[in-house]
Amino acid sequence: MRSPLPDGQPPMFAAVAEHLKSVAALPEVEGEAWSATYAILQVLRDPGAGPWRTGAVGIVRLRRSANRSGSFDLHADVLHALGNGLRDRYAADITSQADAAGSLIAWRREACFEARRPGLDSTTRRADTGRISAGRLIRQPGAISRERFAKANPLVAQWVLFDTVRRLDEPLRCAMLEGLDVVRKNQTIRRSLASGPIEVATASGPVNLRCIVQTGEGVLPITWWLAPSGLPLMVLGNCRAFVLSPGAAMPEMPR
Repeated sequence: MRSPLPDGQPPMFAAVAEHLKSVAALPEVEGEAWSATYAILQVLRDPGAGPWRTGAVGIVRLRRSANRSGSFDLHADVLHALGNGLRDRYAADITSQADAAGSLIAWRREACFEARRPGLDSTTRRADTGRISAGRLIRQPGAISRERFAKANPLVAQWVLFDTVRRLDEPLRCAMLEGLDVVRKNQTIRRSLASGPIEVATASGPVNLRCIVQTGEGVLPITWWLAPSGLPLMVLGNCRAFVLSPGAAMPEMPR
């Protein structure tokens, strides 16, 4: 096994790649419009350097529209189990600039906590919005960010990075808006320095993945593993991963 450092194959790679063996066909990615569904996995290792184990804890469904007027829209439908009988659920429409980063313009989100245990009630939907104005992030309800996001270090929504890495040419510096909630500053996203793609098995045959590496404040190294089309098939963090899962069912959000 290669080094667990950012430019090597992370030790959890093989455990997450097992999930791709059930993927019968990769989504078609044509031009600027694409859609994909990912399972959110918790990735843990047994004590005593045992094997890595994965468990599904949520789903993310992304849909990107075609470019228009120098911007694009990405719809993110997210479900994430919280482990206490509740699931965090939200749907967001994110508008971004059609630049190399996918710099944030604005978003609107509806969210709720979905009860999954007797004695708990789902919450009603709540809405929030955000936009970049004069280089600062303005949330409603909320406040104006103290940090200014310049063209050289723009703010990019976490879910939009699934599109940014498809188009990555040169190293990119940005801030990441994780989950539309937390700003992670000074992110660097670049092609891996490791040579050559890595082959993984899918139900329709082997696929060669190339690697993009993300490092920065507030995150451990994240590796993005892209199909030849550029679509991310796996995203590996510390104890959390996203893996392409076209057949994952997304239930309706409670009213």
